[in-house]
Amino acid sequence: MFMSDSVSINSLENGLILLHDYCKNMQTVAVRLLVRFGTRYEREKFGMAHFIEHMMFKGTNKRNYKQIAIEVEQIGADLNAYTSKEHTVYTINVLKDYLPTALEILSDLIVNSTFHQQEVDKERNVILQEIAECIDDPEEYLFDQFSDLCFKNQPMGHNILGTPESLKEITRDDLIATKERYYNAQNILISIAGEVELKSIVDLLNKNFGNLSLGNKEDFELAQFTPGAIMLNRELEQSHVLIGLESVSYNHPQFYSQQLFSMILGGGMSSRLFQEIREQRGLAYHVSSFTTSYPDIGIFGVNASSLSDNLETLITVMIDVIKSMRDIEEEELNRVKQQFKASSLMAQDSVSFRAEYLLNSYIKYHKIIPISQIVAKVTKISKSEVEDYYHFLKQSKIALGIIGNNNKDEYYNLINLT
Repeated sequence: MFMSDSVSINSLENGLILLHDYCKNMQTVAVRLLVRFGTRYEREKFGMAHFIEHMMFKGTNKRNYKQIAIEVEQIGADLNAYTSKEHTVYTINVLKDYLPTALEILSDLIVNSTFHQQEVDKERNVILQEIAECIDDPEEYLFDQFSDLCFKNQPMGHNILGTPESLKEITRDDLIATKERYYNAQNILISIAGEVELKSIVDLLNKNFGNLSLGNKEDFELAQFTPGAIMLNRELEQSHVLIGLESVSYNHPQFYSQQLFSMILGGGMSSRLFQEIREQRGLAYHVSSFTTSYPDIGIFGVNASSLSDNLETLITVMIDVIKSMRDIEEEELNRVKQQFKASSLMAQDSVSFRAEYLLNSYIKYHKIIPISQIVAKVTKISKSEVEDYYHFLKQSKIALGIIGNNNKDEYYNLINLT
């Protein structure tokens, strides 16, 4: 067991890892259960991880789907889940007095879900509606297609929801076999933050999750960034633009320089992109930058929406503003450092954030790094280190995605940082 202040890393009787943060004077307890299984683990029949997530709520040996909902709401808890490229996470927030009940319900879903054929067929249709809803949202649809462009013909690039075609191929037996393969003690982490003593949590988890088999950790295929362009034609009032560049993993020495770079470029109302594109030129209502990092690769990107007639000007100005990042000012660097510090420290007031932070830190580094340590590290980053990240981006592969009604292949030629 590792202990630091209020935080501990513990191994249960079956090898399952528990991350615990004892938070005084909190009425709420946040529970997060992470399964190391997401889109990038899927070799075929894409959408399996997300389908299984849905089925966890559709009935167990003890409860049907309605009883699950009633019992969760009877204790005033908030139960949810989400699937990402790398993980499936189940979340429950509950008043501390009802934690034993909440953990029993959560364990019942994870261990005893039955996957009745009738429920599988119904939930397949629900997910098809979810896919249709995403297609109807042009910006969300662009992001999904852009991911497929950046990681072409790779599991990492596939839509988390799957496709109508892949969903039709997934059988009940597929779901059960895949769930048994990944939902085991080696692949699951549980984090709990709140005013609850460690011993009582360990006893509850050994009781409720003790039957999970040890299992094996699964590997994933390393991702490769693929440059290119995707032009999606659709009759819209605005065109939506995404520019993405291959970037660093979260283990890379430049990871936090990347974060500060992104904040200066497009992280808020004082950022360079917002000031130039919205305030100075009125080219867009929304413009921002984003970063996504994995253990093996990352993406740095900027996105904006504008009237289609403005598209060429918008892309040109976006690239010019990125190029301006070869030189940054000490004042703006200090400003985003303070933003980073404030947002990081203020977030600790939330037990939900604390539970999620434990998971993220352990998944990335196999230890819990205190937030104060990260803030101190970011505070020491120099102007030249952030500027060096720009020179890294200059050498990166580039991808462009546009959805709208005025797309031209030559727009890709505009996105050159050299």
